[in-house]
Amino acid sequence: MTRFFRAALAFLPAAVVLFLPVAARAQGADARTLRRGWLEFRAAGIYQQYNSRFGDDGLEPLGAPLRAQLEPLVNTLLTPVLGPVRTGLDAFFTGTAAKVENPVAPDPVSAGALNAQLASDLRTAPFSLAYGLTRRITLSVTLPIERSGTAVAALGLTGSNLGVNADTTANIAALRKIDPAYAALGRSQLLPTSTSAAGIELQRRVRALTGDSLVLPTAVASLSNYLGSYALANGLTAEDTVALSTRSGATPYYLADVQASVRLQLLNTTGGDSYALARAHGARAAVTMTAQLPTGARGDTLYLFQIPRQRGHFGVAGEVTGDAFVSSRFWVTGSAGFAQLFGADVLRRPFSATRPFPGDTAPNVTVRQEPGSRLSASILPRYRLTREMTFAAGYRLDRQGATTYGGDVLLGPVERTDAWTAHSVSLGASYSTIEAFEAGRSRAPVEVSLLYHNSFAGSGYAPHAGTFEVVGRFLYQAFGRPRRAADSTVVDSARALPPPPSAPDTTGQRPRPRPAAPPAARPTTPAGAPTTDPNPAPPPAAEPIPKNVPANPNIPVPTSGQPATSTTTPAATTPPVPAPPSPAPSAPVPARPR
Repeated sequence: MTRFFRAALAFLPAAVVLFLPVAARAQGADARTLRRGWLEFRAAGIYQQYNSRFGDDGLEPLGAPLRAQLEPLVNTLLTPVLGPVRTGLDAFFTGTAAKVENPVAPDPVSAGALNAQLASDLRTAPFSLAYGLTRRITLSVTLPIERSGTAVAALGLTGSNLGVNADTTANIAALRKIDPAYAALGRSQLLPTSTSAAGIELQRRVRALTGDSLVLPTAVASLSNYLGSYALANGLTAEDTVALSTRSGATPYYLADVQASVRLQLLNTTGGDSYALARAHGARAAVTMTAQLPTGARGDTLYLFQIPRQRGHFGVAGEVTGDAFVSSRFWVTGSAGFAQLFGADVLRRPFSATRPFPGDTAPNVTVRQEPGSRLSASILPRYRLTREMTFAAGYRLDRQGATTYGGDVLLGPVERTDAWTAHSVSLGASYSTIEAFEAGRSRAPVEVSLLYHNSFAGSGYAPHAGTFEVVGRFLYQAFGRPRRAADSTVVDSARALPPPPSAPDTTGQRPRPRPAAPPAARPTTPAGAPTTDPNPAPPPAAEPIPKNVPANPNIPVPTSGQPATSTTTPAATTPPVPAPPSPAPSAPVPARPR
């Protein structure tokens, strides 16, 4: 099997995952599985935030739909107040134009336009426990803790040049000196600010005609100033007033939907277990099946500006992940997944055409929510700088189907149910001691990773979001013997045996050699008789000189090629027996003595 074919085989499941009836959310960023009897404790922190979405004409602020709904209320609030101010200023500038030098006709004053800036955030803390049933099958359960919020970054008026009249008595007196008809302008609740074009011209003409000055406001009037004085008087309801003065809202931390997963490793050509690679080249692939249990809260819109998160649904999902190892430092991870949540009854605020902003006291209604299916795919090249440090950069695609509600349901101010697509880039880094632990060079197998996603393109009002993920993992062998290499620095816990007795000191003494055994007597053979020993015994070898023994100066040491001299009396040697003549064929052969 060639290296290219192995890499292609690792990504083959990712190509066919779209035809699977079920799929799973990613249990991890690669195709590893746990060894048999091992446990993995995982804790993560995920923070997602966005303030705009990819609309039909490019990026659209998250608060754009809210601004469209609140603008009629602002016009209802400001029109009765803005009319008298504009009428009084027009009459003043027209009536005094001929009495001053170089009169200037400023632009009409304005109370400004509504500005609504929102930001949505989702904070998730999933805690997972995984167990290696076999070396290819891993079971896991995940308990996520979530908090959803919508921050009101700005909700007010922009482009206004009117402020609150701080001293009506002094202003009425100054304007009455010019003409009693202008006293109504001094009595107005609003006046141009001192730095606006209308305020500067108004002050210049009053000083030129009377020598006095007006007390003009230095700051523009805020939306809360108008609400406190004119909201109920100008026809706004209590719910409308609350909507115009709403600030940030968030849910408390709650238990989201619990997920139970099983991961099956389909392929592993790396020559080792999932966590310990024996070769630098190879491929592995795994499929993960997940069941989502409806343990989360079904409150779809608990506060006015809440974005529904589709919790409280039963669902199934699946994902196929493949790793292709190109070298000892570079490899690529690819994944593709499919998820489907089933319909469920959820609680919603009673949004309607007559009540677009229902208050907290409004009774919730139960409606049927049918989320659309979700497809995802990603590719993540990785580079290992050292055995512990790894860096990654990749691309991710997400496709979310449209969400439908049963019956006639009016959406909230910031809700969207369109099908959308988002394209994201990813950057990440990780620190792991798992490989060092396998080699016996680390005391604990831990891994910490950081990953950042940022969506750069999309459609269908997909969130223009940035997401941070911090994940920590710890492995522990619950059953079986450790299969990691032994660390040479670890001390044996067994009781040490006593040392053997020391040998006697033989320094300066040469051990006495044993006397050579006399050779065995050979049977004598009569002259003319054949020999009785077909294999004559070789002469005894000289006894070797012990090593590492100091030499004795009184004993000569033989040189190479010379026999060693012995201090004992040599044994008598038997003279050599002459070769007898060939025996006669009829002569009997005597038995060999034992």
